[in-house]
Amino acid sequence: MSKVSAEKKLEFMDWIVENLEWKTRYGFRSLMLFRCKEVLNRVHFVENASKYSYGLELTTACSEGEAVSFYTPFGALNSYEQFVENEEHMYIQINFKGKYENTLYLDVVEDDACSLRTYLDDENYDEIETLLTNLRT
Repeated sequence: MSKVSAEKKLEFMDWIVENLEWKTRYGFRSLMLFRCKEVLNRVHFVENASKYSYGLELTTACSEGEAVSFYTPFGALNSYEQFVENEEHMYIQINFKGKYENTLYLDVVEDDACSLRTYLDDENYDEIETLLTNLRT
């Protein structure tokens, strides 16, 4: 994992709060709990949160997928308390359209050696298909 500063993470979280619409307020509240400095140092933004002991997947209203998913060594949960109450590192996956063009996202997403699978919604698949088609011609 690469080391991302707490300031960069906060800048990205502020952008998320100001610019993205969540499927539920619960996802938004979950993310806000991680803003304090001591917790933020344990937060990592990754591509596939389900592959980690403590993962959180948040999906915005404009993307496909579950609104909020919590992954723990004990299986998937629907509550965030266990994340805040322990000292483990937390791995957060945020699904939103256009994230691969967003410089703030690209600055905070860390090496995800845990999985090669990335989250791509239909919009991203279409962009990739168009790019590949243009390269072939």
